[in-house]
Amino acid sequence: MRAVFAVLLCLICVLTAPRAGAQGAAQIIDVYVGSGVDELDPHHAVTAAEHAVAGAMHRGLTAYDAGGRLVPDLADSWSVDRSRMTYTFVLKPGLTWSDGRPLTASDVVAGLNRAFNPSRPSPFAAQLGVIARTAASDTKSQTLRVFAPDSRTVEIRLTQPDDLLPDTLSRPVAAPAPSGDPDALKDGMVTSGDYIVSERRGGSVGLVHRTVERSLRIRPTGSVAEAWEASQQSDAFITAAFPIVTVPRPGSRGADARVDSSQALYAYVVNTRRSPLDTLEARHALAMAINRAEVLIDVPVRGAAPAVEFVPPQAKTYQTSYRTPYATLNDEEREAVAEALLADAGYGSDNRFTVRLRVPSGDIHGDVAAAVARMWLRSGIRSDIVVAPLPEHWAALRAGDFDVAFATWPGPRDTPRSFLEPLSVFGGPWNYGAYPFEGLGERLSRAAEAANSDVQAQFFREAEKALIEDQAVFALFYYQPLSLVSSNVTGWQANAAGVHPLRVLGVRPDDRRPRFAPPELPRAVPSLESDD
Repeated sequence: MRAVFAVLLCLICVLTAPRAGAQGAAQIIDVYVGSGVDELDPHHAVTAAEHAVAGAMHRGLTAYDAGGRLVPDLADSWSVDRSRMTYTFVLKPGLTWSDGRPLTASDVVAGLNRAFNPSRPSPFAAQLGVIARTAASDTKSQTLRVFAPDSRTVEIRLTQPDDLLPDTLSRPVAAPAPSGDPDALKDGMVTSGDYIVSERRGGSVGLVHRTVERSLRIRPTGSVAEAWEASQQSDAFITAAFPIVTVPRPGSRGADARVDSSQALYAYVVNTRRSPLDTLEARHALAMAINRAEVLIDVPVRGAAPAVEFVPPQAKTYQTSYRTPYATLNDEEREAVAEALLADAGYGSDNRFTVRLRVPSGDIHGDVAAAVARMWLRSGIRSDIVVAPLPEHWAALRAGDFDVAFATWPGPRDTPRSFLEPLSVFGGPWNYGAYPFEGLGERLSRAAEAANSDVQAQFFREAEKALIEDQAVFALFYYQPLSLVSSNVTGWQANAAGVHPLRVLGVRPDDRRPRFAPPELPRAVPSLESDD
């Protein structure tokens, strides 16, 4: 009897005791990301993980808060003149860089100009292209028409009205830079935000808060399953820039899986540089052969819906526009149309091609790829499915090493612009498939220029229609994305934008943390006295 009680007593101790190192880890948040953080310079951040880290280290004139709302950040306020061609921002008083130097309007001007440095321009400089430039004949000597009339005032002059400029200025490409030494941003030791770099090891990065005893450990992870397992060793953790559709084995840790209120698009991007996918017929044939509803039957996803458009319904600012041609066809009709399209592209029944389909490891990606491959095979199109850890997957996409590949794009998910922009000239490295239609960027610019919301919506509608007609991306289904968030982490809020900035996160005090409940003991509690 005494032995049985000893076992029960040990079990209670294990379940109620804090994890090893919990006291020291109370101010450390492990952040699991889907790619390595190789670039700490905000103007040259490329991956979603690098953008998330840049958001913790650097501040813009504007920012998204925990609720997914665009708010002033370095700016105390802003205004736009009657022509809508000049924005004026007034900075908050007392701003400083992490090294103690005052952060002034001149630093904002220096940062915007640095993004256009001709010797090393930002990969996303086109997003700031609406800002006017000086009239110098030599492009290398041109500067932006951005001015600092005094230490707290920034004046930005545009080539055309752009009501979306405040959103653009929240991005890393618009981060300020020390006016006397703009390249001080390179290594992350001088920052305008809450965190500075404390450690680097490969693609992993340690960040330490400037004023609070709190650290972020950025940890690249190959899959959702790996993040799920690794998080069991963390006292406080979160996933960021991580496309999570389902969570493996939630079990008793269901509270750690948070459902966002935004709507994401699960899609395959097409490499339009590769034959035969550089032809419209071949792309439409592949898109036509996929039965979206059947994919979700083969691979159930909670709350998912087949994508017969491109921009998710929840993000639309306009009524349903133009649906994909296969939306109203049955399987027999779709396969017949796909057969005819392939023949038009020069690929008869005896002359099919093989598609190299890249997907990340873990989650449902392999199952979705297998379902799509089976449907393509009905039309005689074979697939070579390549499965790789997330960091390797994103690297392959940036290198163009794919025919068709799973892709997602960072940014708020509650506007059409977020889904359309990455496929345009403004998408930079996020236009993985090198979609060449310049008219898409023109429509987005006209949408930003439009003073009337209905006119703006019309340009978004036209942009979406162009993408659907060209099938440069195969939209498969819409879903509500998930995040892994420890119950010990504060500051994470589900929101329609799907934005969760790292800089707002905190750690719950010890006395407010959930406790493991001890198991119920048998009614007849054994005596502590000796049986002798």
